[in-house]
Amino acid sequence: MGHTLQIRDLAYTFPGFDFGPISLTLRPGRVCGILGPNGAGKSTLLNLLTQQLRPAGGSIAYAGRDVPWDDPDWKGRFGYIRETPVFYDELRVRELLTFVSRIYERWDVSLADGLCTRLQLNPTKRVGDLSKGNLVKLGIVAGIGSRAEVLVLDEPTAGLDPSVRAGIQQTLRELVAERGEELLVILSSHIFEDLEQVADDLLILRDGSIIFESTRRELDRMALYRCSGHVPLDLQEASLAWRARGAHWVLARRDGALAATLAEHADCAEEQPRSIIEAAYHGAQLS
Repeated sequence: MGHTLQIRDLAYTFPGFDFGPISLTLRPGRVCGILGPNGAGKSTLLNLLTQQLRPAGGSIAYAGRDVPWDDPDWKGRFGYIRETPVFYDELRVRELLTFVSRIYERWDVSLADGLCTRLQLNPTKRVGDLSKGNLVKLGIVAGIGSRAEVLVLDEPTAGLDPSVRAGIQQTLRELVAERGEELLVILSSHIFEDLEQVADDLLILRDGSIIFESTRRELDRMALYRCSGHVPLDLQEASLAWRARGAHWVLARRDGALAATLAEHADCAEEQPRSIIEAAYHGAQLS
């Protein structure tokens, strides 16, 4: 049975930039996608979760227990793959995984070897000769081989061609399906298509704050409306509302009272965006 990750009022301060405080609950057996422009705070959130940064306030709890700073038990439960993974270039893939296995008490040799084969990683190849896509795959093998319960990936598909991105998306979907509530995946990206393919839950950040939060199931039940002129409506029920190009834009549950009212309003029309996640992202930047 997996464990819930709880974030309470987590905050950090850089010169000229305040992150948070934010609070959220992440459940096992799911992929949480974090979307936002550069500088929104995506990497800051992941660095706080993985204790690469010490928070200025707030706390993290896992499995019902507060996680203290520099906690070895917590560090043994997650794997963190940065946008540009950094390993020992002079080692071969097999040597690198052997080295990693000595760090993690719960290392599963058969699981790591099987995943290497599945991802077509050549165990005799030097790490320094691997492409970025294969470095991301190696990071996934290291994380899963350690029996990580939380796999954190920061922009793992940035700069990769579509076929490699699709392969990584498929791998993440399969791993969550296979391990169920034993695994929580937290994935940041600025690529809408990636999150559409893999995310069960979606967060959109702007200026260090959560602007929009939804499950994928809830998002699929939403409709986007464009209203011209003045709309004398209470938009409290709206999931997101913003103004752009001389119109009001409203994202609302299709089966809700607000959507029904908008559908009948003479000055409102339902739009058909190519991506509801992309529409929510752009709206979140303008709301």
